[in-house]
Amino acid sequence: MILKSDLMEKKDEQDMTISIVEPHLSEERLQMGIKVLNAGTWALDLSTNSLIITKRCREILPICNEDHVKVSDLCEFIPATYGKKVVEAFLLALKTGSSFDMELPICPINNSAFRWLRITGAVANVDQNAAPKLYGIVEDISERKNNEYLKQDFLAMVSHDLKSPLSVIKLYMQLCGQLTGNTGDDRIAGILKKVELQVHKMNRLIECYLDSSVMVAGKTKLFPLMFDIRALLKEVIDDLHVLHPGQIIFLKPSPYVGVYADREKIGQVIQNLLSNAIKYSSSIDVITVCLKKTAGYLQVAITDHGIGINSADQEKIFDRFYRVDGKKGTTVKGYGLGLYLSREIIKQHNGNIWLESEINKGSRFYFTLPLPE
Repeated sequence: MILKSDLMEKKDEQDMTISIVEPHLSEERLQMGIKVLNAGTWALDLSTNSLIITKRCREILPICNEDHVKVSDLCEFIPATYGKKVVEAFLLALKTGSSFDMELPICPINNSAFRWLRITGAVANVDQNAAPKLYGIVEDISERKNNEYLKQDFLAMVSHDLKSPLSVIKLYMQLCGQLTGNTGDDRIAGILKKVELQVHKMNRLIECYLDSSVMVAGKTKLFPLMFDIRALLKEVIDDLHVLHPGQIIFLKPSPYVGVYADREKIGQVIQNLLSNAIKYSSSIDVITVCLKKTAGYLQVAITDHGIGINSADQEKIFDRFYRVDGKKGTTVKGYGLGLYLSREIIKQHNGNIWLESEINKGSRFYFTLPLPE
């Protein structure tokens, strides 16, 4: 039983039980707010090994009509991977006093529909000599989750269908380039080159949407191999010089650095971070890329001297579909997917990604990858 073994440290062999209590009248205002959310409240008392819940909480949770239910029975309806995350969140809250907020699925019961719950909680401020208590709220977010999956499926379908005509357009562009190659008309060649760049941008955008849908659905796969990340950085920088010929991107010299990772995915991260740096910089600003080994990890740092990102946006910039404002309040072009995908890719590689930024002075994005032993 995960809660008894980890939270109680086998202190008491008595199993936790669930009992139903009515909200106290002194908490009327708090309960009114919770009622508006259509949520249930719970309290985990480690001194009595009991989980106290309201009636609404009982309606949301997959438990039977008995007055006392073992927590171990309740845990049977939570997938093992999510059950582990719940325990880790509880332990961290008990250790640090921090709050937690997580979403987890509940397995279907008696032919019921698959449901998603959101559980939030925090440790109460109690006397050091008393056993700690966890208080929280549980919500049924199944409808929101179902809508998200419908959007993802639609997005994946549309993105996939758009790739076919783009491939045909690219083929015709190459044919036109061959037919007009001997005419000597530089204007036609220049126009074809611009159209080809736009096709390339559209194709990258579609791939970004597809990757986003796959990433959110948890279906992405990695194909790791050993490669020199310096060579990959140079390839991405050379491609960006074609799209942004006036932009200076300087790769600081470094010795060979081999990493074991998905080369294509890491290339996508580098492309996203450098493209982000270009968006927030002027063409005269130099963007610098630096490699460093630190504590068993490879650290890549990308520095620009652009407009910078305020602290409020820094907290959300890796969120899906989040975009920040540029100069004079205008929104920088993009769909808020690049940095989200970068974070998920680096997370899959057991690395980390973060930024440091100051308004009007620029930003520095970092990501790390474990070095092979």
